[in-house]
Amino acid sequence: MNESTRHQRRRAPRKSWGFSWGRFPSARGGLPPASVEWRLFRRDHTGQLHFTYRGFPIDTPREHIARVLLAARRQLREAVDDIDLAVLMRGAA
Repeated sequence: MNESTRHQRRRAPRKSWGFSWGRFPSARGGLPPASVEWRLFRRDHTGQLHFTYRGFPIDTPREHIARVLLAARRQLREAVDDIDLAVLMRGAA
């Protein structure tokens, strides 16, 4: 596997309870992909799935992708944690 193009290849999300992610290149009828979509998943305390995605052109530097995905992962974590906290607060009242 060519290390310089690994971030452009498909990766299915892993089946786990917490955080997971997947990478999906867009197909153009057999041509090389024009973009890659990253999907981030996280489950709340009930097991309900929440997700976000970010798309990048194929020539986007890996460092930029990493920074954007890190911020997106934090936003997703905060959103799910807010949901969990609201449920906990309702139960305590």
